Amino acid sequence: MAQPNNRTSAIMAYKAATECMQKQDLPCTKKNILEAKDYIDKCAIHEETKADSKTLFYIGEIYLTLSMISQMDVSMKE
Repeated sequence: MAQPNNRTSAIMAYKAATECMQKQDLPCTKKNILEAKDYIDKCAIHEETKADSKTLFYIGEIYLTLSMISQMDVSMKE
C-alpha cells in the first residue's frame, strides 16, 4: 500500500514544482522536483507500481522537468 502513496506524494511534489517554476522561483522548484524524484524512484523499483501507466507517465514528467531545471540552473550561474 505504501507505493501508491509514494506515487501520490511524487505527483503532489511535481505539481508544487511546476507552480514554483511558473513563479520563477528556482530554489522552490528544485526542492520540490528533487522530492518528487525521490518518491517516484521508489515507485519505479517496486513490483506493485513499476509497470503502472501512471507511474511511467510521471517518471517521464518528473525527469523531463528535472532536466529543464538543471539547464536553467547552469545558465543562471553563467
